[in-house]
Amino acid sequence: MLVPFVQGAQFSVSDDLSDFIYTWKCPRDSLDCDDWGDLDSTGWAVFVLLMVAFLLKDLINGIKMIAYSAKERHTLRTKLRFFVGGVVLSMITIYIFWVSAIYNHAIATSNTEIIINSVAILFIMEIDECFYALIDGINKSWVDRVSGRDEHEQENDTELERLKLEVNELKGQVLEQLLIIHQLLE
Repeated sequence: MLVPFVQGAQFSVSDDLSDFIYTWKCPRDSLDCDDWGDLDSTGWAVFVLLMVAFLLKDLINGIKMIAYSAKERHTLRTKLRFFVGGVVLSMITIYIFWVSAIYNHAIATSNTEIIINSVAILFIMEIDECFYALIDGINKSWVDRVSGRDEHEQENDTELERLKLEVNELKGQVLEQLLIIHQLLE
């Protein structure tokens, strides 16, 4: 979905697919050229703020998934799914940021244009979330089966039961220690 933005950001005089905008104007009667673009550091700051607000969550989740893939409690299949999913999510997030930056550098001439372009790219990338929610609403059991949601929940239930048993054992040990302390104090 982002390929047209990458193509549009490429500098080419002969290519009609290029959206590159020239902001430098050089009058014929002067040796000096002027930048007529109104884009400044405020526009770029808002761009970074928008990107961080929308993309940081996905980047953090991707990194967390990679970290979860190293946990001993998961099966090899689950570890592999976490690792691949985390790498893909992180790379897509970085790619979206990169495409947004090069596209805005190529065509944004004002602070409002950089905001509009950023929001447009982020909206296009949110469409996949809308499709996922639509399919999940239509056929939840299929999405659960394909995504392995049931399998993951079963692993969590097994882990929870193991932790409950461990807590009960620790409670028993603490009660024994308290009983010994009570007997020593008497």
